[in-house]
Amino acid sequence: MSTKLTQPGAVKLIVLLGVLAVSGSAILIRLSAVHYVAAATYRMLFTVGLMAPTMMYRMRRRPAAVAEPPMDGAARFWCIVGGVFLALHFGFWFKSLQLTSVSTATVLVNTHPLFVMLLGMVVLREKVPAAAAIWMLVAMAGSAGLALGGTGFGESALEGNLMAIAGAMFVSVYMVIGRYARRSVSLLRYTFLVYLAAASTLLLYALASGVDLGPYPPREYVIFLAMAVFPTLLGHSVFNWALKYLKMSFVSTAILGEPVFATILAIFIFVEIPGPWTVLFGALVIFAIYRFTVADNES
Repeated sequence: MSTKLTQPGAVKLIVLLGVLAVSGSAILIRLSAVHYVAAATYRMLFTVGLMAPTMMYRMRRRPAAVAEPPMDGAARFWCIVGGVFLALHFGFWFKSLQLTSVSTATVLVNTHPLFVMLLGMVVLREKVPAAAAIWMLVAMAGSAGLALGGTGFGESALEGNLMAIAGAMFVSVYMVIGRYARRSVSLLRYTFLVYLAAASTLLLYALASGVDLGPYPPREYVIFLAMAVFPTLLGHSVFNWALKYLKMSFVSTAILGEPVFATILAIFIFVEIPGPWTVLFGALVIFAIYRFTVADNES
């Protein structure tokens, strides 16, 4: 890769573009008219399909001297488990956007750093600075206020808010698993196997539960492709790539722009204007997570 693209300034710009790309996730999900499990399934199937040629090319063209060693059974197992939790994340996240506002759902699903920290404390026995713990409690209190507050979606709002929080919990498990699996697996191989496991999980669930998988109007397949390209490959995959060149604190902080950009897009596309309660508690949660991230990375 060009050295110009790996300079800190260029990487930061690419990350910010990635934030814009991932901010379109909620909008694309809302635009789709199909069952939420079908939409999630096709998003991951399209992602795997787009990654497959690169994966095959790397496996064929990479010299034997620098080829990756074969994956052991444990690494492969954890990649599959991570994919299952990613599938659960997508299922709950997609459903939440049918029940609550874009602004509330995106803020709540981005509380995953808090759950990552809690899992790190419990599972990995990681120590947490006192300042980070305080801001974590503030963020959790703000999340509770946001989840319980009105969003203009009536009785379905609370259920949607809780589903968004569940989505944050599931993706945090996926992230913690990734910390372990990535120690011995390259980024490309890891993401491909995880996405493949997620796509397989969603497809099996859709088939078992009788979800209609099409055929759909061409418009829907364009949306699925956009989901795969923008929020997935140009969003989340870019963040994983950028961690090689930037501090985690910058990437984590930049990602907090997703609820802001998603809310702005929802205002213009759906005329979905957040109320004062959503703005107040949403801003509190974003600021608290920002302060939590800074405190945790300064330790």
